[in-house]
Amino acid sequence: MRYELEYGHARIRVICDGSKKSDALSALIDCYDQIVSYINLNPVFGSAYYPVDVCDDCPAPVLSMARAAKLAGVGPMAAVAGTISRHVGEALLNNGCEHVVVDNGGDIFIKAKRNVRIGLYSGCENPLSRLAFHIKPEYTPVCICTSSSTVGHSISLGCANSVTVFASDGALADAFATSIANNVKSPKDLEHTDKIMPKGGMIEGVFISAFGGFSAMGLLPDIEKS
Repeated sequence: MRYELEYGHARIRVICDGSKKSDALSALIDCYDQIVSYINLNPVFGSAYYPVDVCDDCPAPVLSMARAAKLAGVGPMAAVAGTISRHVGEALLNNGCEHVVVDNGGDIFIKAKRNVRIGLYSGCENPLSRLAFHIKPEYTPVCICTSSSTVGHSISLGCANSVTVFASDGALADAFATSIANNVKSPKDLEHTDKIMPKGGMIEGVFISAFGGFSAMGLLPDIEKS
């Protein structure tokens, strides 16, 4: 079953075995409202470009975003899309689905029973836009988040066409995609991958498309022509 859901500023696409549309919508509303309610009480959480400390009794999505932002050195909202996609995906799994793909504007949660192909879009003139990630079931669950200085509405301080991060945590994948993209400013940055890949196993892999080339680090799925 494939369907799209909208709530507030969120627009997500869902693929799952069985509809569970009402469950997905409930999860989207729940996560979105918790984040918005917290921002209404603490506006800096929604506007800061730096990590923001929160209390331990904050809603779970807020805690997840704050933790990821602190580890990646970015603002909490850099983790919002990945947080929502994972929240909805896990809600569907908890309600009986076994094959779930939730796409929140290119920030994706996957728990697969069969192979899934995720296309890489880095701009229409970029030859790497013709590539795709081949996600096998054993690689999942995984969150895949992308940041770009040339595509979409995300704010990036770097020059990468795309930075795609793979991690078990959607908030971390999203936050580190932003952080890494912010720091890709010259071709030399692609040569110093030891400075790009976060330490401690926080993320599984990174694929960077920039300056007509690419850099791949960590544990990545197979990459093929789309």
